[in-house]
Amino acid sequence: MLDQQSSNRPASTLTVNDTDAPLRFANEAELLRWNGSIEALHSGGEVWQSREYASTKRFQRYVDRYVVGDSFPATLVLERNVPFLGRWWYVPGGPDATDTDSMLEAAGRLAKFARTQGVFLLNIEPRLSERQGLNSSVIAARVCARRAHLAE
Repeated sequence: MLDQQSSNRPASTLTVNDTDAPLRFANEAELLRWNGSIEALHSGGEVWQSREYASTKRFQRYVDRYVVGDSFPATLVLERNVPFLGRWWYVPGGPDATDTDSMLEAAGRLAKFARTQGVFLLNIEPRLSERQGLNSSVIAARVCARRAHLAE
């Protein structure tokens, strides 16, 4: 069984811009009230973001990471090591968002934080309701993200 406390010690923090607080891994007090933090989100919480779900994924060799920050939804990240490539982050049912714009903002902040942690791939599965233009907005954001990555 993985040591929960040591797996969530922050390696670093990242300030995205002057108005954004740094993202970081949750401390022990935040972990104790994690499910309450998830339930308090606008969506009312996703079972896929709970500590119980994370504990079941440990049997599949995922390391559970809990990311927090001011103006950022509490987000469970499941981490796996991929041989020869490095660390991969998977966010089931998150990050929590009210609309496409807030989802893209949260995903961008999380991607920047993931890079500081040496992650080579971030896979998110936000829960957004279907509405006109949603798919085209997300596809356009993906294309922009790929172009930005190639330009680095």
